[in-house]
Amino acid sequence: MRIGRAHILAFLVTTAMVVMLGIGTCAVGADASLPSAKLPLMITSCGQSPDALMIKLLCDQLKMVTTFEKTLQPDALKGYSTLIIGIGGSVKGLGEAGIDTNEEIDRINRVIQQARQQKILVLAIHIGGQPRRGDLADPFIHAAAPKSDHIIVRNDGNKDGVFTKIAMDNKIPITTIEQTMELKDLIKQMFGI
Repeated sequence: MRIGRAHILAFLVTTAMVVMLGIGTCAVGADASLPSAKLPLMITSCGQSPDALMIKLLCDQLKMVTTFEKTLQPDALKGYSTLIIGIGGSVKGLGEAGIDTNEEIDRINRVIQQARQQKILVLAIHIGGQPRRGDLADPFIHAAAPKSDHIIVRNDGNKDGVFTKIAMDNKIPITTIEQTMELKDLIKQMFGI
């Protein structure tokens, strides 16, 4: 694959902006920007893709007690300390949940608003990579990521820099990973496991 001058320039500009704005971008192992998270943990989806369930399964592998609610409602957040939102669009998932894009965005906005009122740590996570991007998923990214306390994204899901731009524009720390399984190490670090 040939990398053109425009790609190199875009990379250099993005890197310089990240450094100048002090937005924490790190890979697994460099935990300086990772937040300290506490249990109890609630996991939900924004877009009804299987990503949120994958996050739940990774937590299960770590023997963490979590609650998973695909269509979480704000009143169910009472008593939780951390909220993970798995971002990724799925036509099938939305259909099974009986909701459309606008209803899902409204739901996640109300959930995040309630989390803010309760001072719950909100983590926006996109691990679906490039296959979970596009016209269906992007509205969910723009609904959840800018309102989170920290963004975690798999690199191939951020090829266009949308997550980096959201992080810079909203002064939100962002952590990138190469492989979905690397999220397990980040969860261990955040929760002190």
